Amino acid sequence: MATRAFCDCCDEPARQLFDITRIPELAEVVRQFGYRAVCQACYDNLFEELEREAEDVDA
Repeated sequence: MATRAFCDCCDEPARQLFDITRIPELAEVVRQFGYRAVCQACYDNLFEELEREAEDVDA
């Protein structure tokens, strides 16, 4: 039986979580929100948000 853990971001159960504490680009998210382990969907959303912020700064 597979163990499920909960995503720090969305609080949904997930079979696989990503440790974002080792990703320099997400250091601010870890500090600000306390997210440490996130599901695939939240991981993707965090990087999309970073890309949008970078585009806003460049514009």
